[in-house]
Amino acid sequence: MQATARGTQATAHGTQAAARGTQTTARETQTTAHGMQGTACGMQGTARGMQGTAHRMQTTARGTQTTAHGTQTTAHGTQTTAHGTQTTARGTQTTAHGTQTTARGTQTTAHGT
Repeated sequence: MQATARGTQATAHGTQAAARGTQTTARETQTTAHGMQGTACGMQGTARGMQGTAHRMQTTARGTQTTAHGTQTTAHGTQTTAHGTQTTARGTQTTAHGTQTTARGTQTTAHGT
């Protein structure tokens, strides 16, 4: 009977060990859930970035652009820039410092080519 009692105690220890293993699994599952949420946030960020790119493309194709530092390429429109390079086929350019290349249009510059 004592041997049986000892056997029962050993089983009890085994059960506790199994319970601890289950707790560890639960923690790993929670960590995975948090990681997936992080991925979802990253995807939303990418979507916002794509929307931003779309807005910039629309502005470049048609409209007026005002920039402090950057490169602009347009077919038809007006550009106002402080520092940058502009390439246009038809339009009006006003710049303080920069290089302009145009086929047809009006150029007003303080310092540049």
